[in-house]
This record gives sequence, structure tokens and C-alpha cells, in this order.
Amino acid sequence: MTVQAVKTDQKDVRILSKHQTSLQEAINSEKIKTQCLNLSMSDFLFSGYNSEQQKLILNDLHETITEVYRDTIRKSDTPLSSLQMLYEIEAKMVDLLEFLQTLPEDEVKEVKQAKEAEQRQQIKEEKKNQQRIYQEERIQKALERAKAEPKKQTGRRLVTRSQPPVIHKSDDKKNDAEAREAKELAFLFE
Repeated sequence: MTVQAVKTDQKDVRILSKHQTSLQEAINSEKIKTQCLNLSMSDFLFSGYNSEQQKLILNDLHETITEVYRDTIRKSDTPLSSLQMLYEIEAKMVDLLEFLQTLPEDEVKEVKQAKEAEQRQQIKEEKKNQQRIYQEERIQKALERAKAEPKKQTGRRLVTRSQPPVIHKSDDKKNDAEAREAKELAFLFE
């Protein structure tokens, strides 16, 4: 064997060993993911839901994922599983994030500020709408009270009562001094 062949063999061995370690790390990470999924699955199985409730929950989740999929991917009804739809949604998000990183920061800031301003405007409009609805309800109730027949008082008429007499406090210091003096005299002459 030549020196050149030995070097290429050593290089191949190093590459293969690196590849082997990376595969081993990938296997370990997948084992950890599997354990986490098994744990969450066991939590789901033993969480007190029977199989019908679990099916209902999963169907609701699938419907929610389908709505998000239609909104983001904009494909018509396609018979995909929830995982496939989630995978496509994730891929779309990754693409959008990569595209966002390629845009100039100034443009991104301007768009973010415009979006925040739009959200604030929507919140203001919602508050105004709620206040308008509340005001209309108050007016409606006032009209109903005005149209209703007046209630006749039954029983005795209410009579205003007089104010109770105000008790004027005398000088507490003077009374305290007299009380102390009386105690001292009583103590001394007993």
C-alpha cells in the first residue's frame, strides 16, 4: 500500500466515524423524543378521559388544524392527516421566517409599526362599538321605564324623621382632672 492510499483510508475512517457519531446522536435525540411522546400519550390516556371523549378532543383538534391550514396554506379541501398539515404549516413558517430575515430591517420595522397601529385602531373601534351598544341598551331601558305605568305606593306614606339630638361633648380634660382628684381624695380619706 502506498502512503496516499493509507491517507485516504484514514480520511475515510474519520469521515465514517464522524458520520457514525452524528447518527448515534440523532438516534439518542429520537429516543428522547419517543420517551416524551410516550409520557404525554400516557398522560392523555390516564387523564380521566374515556375513548369517546378522546376522539372528540382529537376531532376538535383536527378541525382547528384544518382551519389554520386553510388560512395559511390556502389549499382547498385536501385529505391530509393532522400531522401532514402541521408539517406543511411548519415548513411555511420556516420559509416565511427565512424570507423575513432577508428583508431590510427598516422595512420590517415599518411594517411592524403599521401592523401595531392597525391593531390599536381595531381595539379603539371595538371599544367604541361596545360603548355604543352599552349606550343603546341604557337608552332602551330608559324608554321602557318611561313607557311603563307608574307604580302606585301602597301602605303608609313615608314620613321624614327628625334628626337625633346632637350630644355636645364637654371638656374631657376638665372632667378627667376632676375624676382623678376625686379618686385621690377617696384614696386618702378612706
